[in-house]
Order: sequence, then C-alpha cells, then structure tokens
Amino acid sequence: MVNISFSNFDFLDVSSVAVMVYEGKTLSKSAKNFDGKVNGVISKAIENEKFSGKVGEVLSIYAPYGLKLNRILCVGVGKLEEFNELKAQSYGAKVGEVFLSTNDEKIKIFVDDASENKELNSTYVGFGAYLATIRNYDYKTDEDCKIKLQDIVVACENHEKVSNEYKELEAVAKGVELVRKLVSMPANDLTPCEFAKIASTLEYPNLKVKVMSEKDLKKLGMDMMLSVGNGSENESKMVVFEYKPKKDEEFDIALIGKGVCFDTGGISLKPSKGMEDMKFDMAGAGAVIGTIKALSERGSNANVLGVMGLVENMPSGKATRPGDVVKSMSGKTVEIINTDAEGRLVLGDLITFAQKEYKVKKIIDLATLTGAIIVALGKEYAGLFTNDDDFANQLIKAGRKTGEKVWMLPMSSEYDAMLKSDIADFKNIGAGEAGSIVAAQFLKRFVEEGVTWAHIDIAGSAHCDRAKYDPSIPKGASGFGVRVLNKFIKDNIEK
Repeated sequence: MVNISFSNFDFLDVSSVAVMVYEGKTLSKSAKNFDGKVNGVISKAIENEKFSGKVGEVLSIYAPYGLKLNRILCVGVGKLEEFNELKAQSYGAKVGEVFLSTNDEKIKIFVDDASENKELNSTYVGFGAYLATIRNYDYKTDEDCKIKLQDIVVACENHEKVSNEYKELEAVAKGVELVRKLVSMPANDLTPCEFAKIASTLEYPNLKVKVMSEKDLKKLGMDMMLSVGNGSENESKMVVFEYKPKKDEEFDIALIGKGVCFDTGGISLKPSKGMEDMKFDMAGAGAVIGTIKALSERGSNANVLGVMGLVENMPSGKATRPGDVVKSMSGKTVEIINTDAEGRLVLGDLITFAQKEYKVKKIIDLATLTGAIIVALGKEYAGLFTNDDDFANQLIKAGRKTGEKVWMLPMSSEYDAMLKSDIADFKNIGAGEAGSIVAAQFLKRFVEEGVTWAHIDIAGSAHCDRAKYDPSIPKGASGFGVRVLNKFIKDNIEK
C-alpha cells in the first residue's frame, strides 16, 4: 500500500513532482510558480510537444541539471471550468499509474484550482492516487515486480483540513482494496471456508460477524443454496455482518452478495477456455465485505446488514444434476435446468434469509450473475433491476457521482413465462432470450410484498481493463460496488 499524505507546495524530500495542465496548454497556478523556479522548462516543453492538456494526457520532463528531482510530470486535467471530483480523482490516478513504473519512492502532486470545491477536489486527487496504486503482486517472486513507490504527497491549500477530510475517502479506498485482493486470489487459496475466516477478522465497533456452517443452513431450510455446493469438497458457508451503530433500531438496509468462489458450471460444465476467470465469481460477496469495511472504517451511522453466500460449483458424483428439483428457504420449489445458472439459487435463499430472520425492508443484491449483461452493457456499466423507480434513481445518481455507473433494465411479468416449469413452481433459467432480465425475474420471486429491492448484475464491471480511460481501475479486479453503495448509503440512509 502506498501512503497518501497532504502538505504545502514545496518540493523538498521528494524525487519527482506532478503538475496540472488545463486544456489549451494552460498551466495551473502552482505549475506556473514551479515553472518560474525551473527557468520555464515546463512551458517550453509543453509548447514543443503534442500535448494539449486534455484529460489523461501526460508529458514527462526530466528535471534540469541542478534541481534535486528526477522528473516533472505534466498531466492534462481538461477544461478549467469542468474540473470536479471525478476529474481530480482521474488526475491523482494517472499520476499514481505513471510513477508505479519508475524507481521513485516518494513523489508530490501539486493541486490547485479556482473552484469553490478545491478542498474537496484535493481529497479526490489523493483518493485517485490510492486507487490506482492498489496492486496484487502477492504471487510474484521477481523483485522487479515489487512496487518501489512508497509515498505520494498531495500539495494543496489548507492541507491540514484536507488531510482530515480525506479520511472518509481513505476508508472507502480500503474497502476497494480488500475487494480487489479477494477477487484476485486463486480459488485454491480463497475457498468458502477461507473467505469466511477472512470475514471473521473484521473487527470494528458496532460490527458483529457470524459464520454459519452447512449444518446451520440445513436447519434454516436453505436447501436451494446448499444444492450449488453439493459437488464440492469445500463446505459452503454463509457470513452475516451486523453493522449496527443505532442499537435500538432495525436495519436500514441489507446488502447481499453472491460468493461462488469457483464456478465450473457443475454438471453443466463450462468450456475450458477462460474457466480460470471463474475465480472472480465471488465478486458480489466481495462488494459486500468491502462496503461493510468502508462503512465501519468511516463510522457510518446507518444500520446495515451484510449477507454473503459462499459456495463452490463443482462436478462430482454428489453434484446437483439438471432435472433435479430443490426446495428454497421460502418454500418454493425450483427445477434445475442448467447447473451453471447457480448464482440465483444462492441469492434467492439469502434474500429470504434477510427478510425472515431480520425483517429488512430494503435490499440490494450484487452478483456476477449473467454473461448476458456483458452483451447488453459491456464492462462500463453494471445492470440494475428493481421494483422501485425512486430506489433506482438514487442508485443511478450515486453511480454517476462515483464513476461506478449502473444502467436500469426493464422488468415485467411477460418474462415470467420463460421460467414456467411442468414439475416445480418454476425453472432456474429460461430458453436464452433476455438472460439478465429473466435472472432478475427469478430473484424477484423471493422478494416479499412491501420490500424495496434492487439487483445489480456486475458480471462485466467486476473484472475489467478500463485503465486506458479510467486509471483508477487498473486491469483486473475493479472492486466495483464499494464506491456506489457507500455513496448511496451516505446520501439516502445516513441521518
């Protein structure tokens, strides 16, 4: 982890610096001042290079002789009047990304803008730098892969105040970091049992963590979830987070995550090509634990229930077969047509559990549920399905503010015919059309009357390569969900 701190505008004790350049080759105030101290080397370099100051452009200048610096990095931040939190985040992320590939150990990022939100923007520069420098090289032994960058100092006005305000974003970044680490772990290390152990290590005021065994789940009648893990040698687990700063009040919301630690497809076996990526199928549960960590770190006053269903979907003589009928915790029966449509079986029982055992009235579930959502939205948006338009609008707004964008897709009873079964209450999959919508219609059948519910399909956005236009999300596990959920809870639930 790279340490982020805040200070004034000197450049002592750092090996390199980064400065802002607005679109049109306009130097920021601090860049102009710095340019004067280095005999105009910045302005001369910009004038003679194809560098305009558009968002994401970079120009690396080797520091002139006599200056105790390695380089000066000019970073385009776009139009002055459009500089905001997300542009500031992008600026910090781009700097972090560039200096990860150098031998610099301590650098400084100069931040100054004329907006009313300059202090807030400065916190987001630090936030972006943190996000961009999260790397998971635990399994690499080559010393050249070790990160040399240790410290990033953000130079800004009122740096002590900014440093204090940054703590909230730092808490969110720590949540994202945890998710990326977990989603990147190979399945031989992150079994359901190991995931549950990691969850149990979270220790914060107002947080209780409960781990339930297969025996516990059987007593609760969660046979639908248990059917997914029948073929695995690794025991299925359910983890419940009770984050409750308001001791005498009910839970404001439940966050529910699919945690399929490895998904072979079961008896309906997936093709071998790309199957190694199925270690990412627990990213919904990752988003839940990451959000709980972020809320706990920053001391949110919302009562939040987190529930993770942790299983492995493996083929064996004990595995669930196509044609089997399983009974859910709700009492409804489901005919298994395809064992690779397993995530919805886990989520259905988790949704029932949260309603029956904790009487929650608001639920958000997250899952890498369908490949169909990638066909529909690519990897830039997550799919949003809900029974409440106001709820949807709140989530969409939170997504826009954080850059973790969601796009609402339709839900309608017309799609229910695709789940009709001849021998059970309904099937676990349709014929292929509208795959993401049909999966959401399946989940909706477990949502009780009067409960506000949203399902977020993160199959595309949980693991991607967006660094070319969003340096805060390097190639690999994105940590999707923590930022948008944290923002949603802060803006709509906290009092």
